[in-house]
Amino acid sequence: MSTTERFDPSANEWEEVAPMNQARSAAFGASMNGKVYVAGGVWKNKKISSCEVYNPVTNEWHLFASLKEPRSFASMVHYEGNLYVLGGFSPDQRITFSRLSELQASSVEIFHSEQNEWENKTVIPLLFETSEKEDKEKSTFKACFARLHKGVIDKLKPLNK
Repeated sequence: MSTTERFDPSANEWEEVAPMNQARSAAFGASMNGKVYVAGGVWKNKKISSCEVYNPVTNEWHLFASLKEPRSFASMVHYEGNLYVLGGFSPDQRITFSRLSELQASSVEIFHSEQNEWENKTVIPLLFETSEKEDKEKSTFKACFARLHKGVIDKLKPLNK
């Protein structure tokens, strides 16, 4: 879909804003400098690399430099004036553990706003284990993640500096 909505916490309601230029699903985004950046996703069953930025002051979407690799279901973060895209899935590939190393899921791209361009930054190392008895469809994928539940977050204390 190209429709876009934003939440107004003071009114406790959603409102429709200008539609995006490119309809997409499974996209990802982040905010930077008071604007919302959205990239990639899927359109007509194809992964896309186009990127858009929303300016809430003018209520307009504008296209900007496309990703180096089309991808969907990735993560985007803003850090020290740059946007980073991590992971996601590359075009025309089904998600199976045996093929995970072939996916775009291990790459990181950085957007340099001054140059208006994306750069391949690094690759996230992935570890796959197989044994002679296992066939490729039963390969083991190992990853590290953390999930904090609300009860844990409520009990966290600030670090002493």
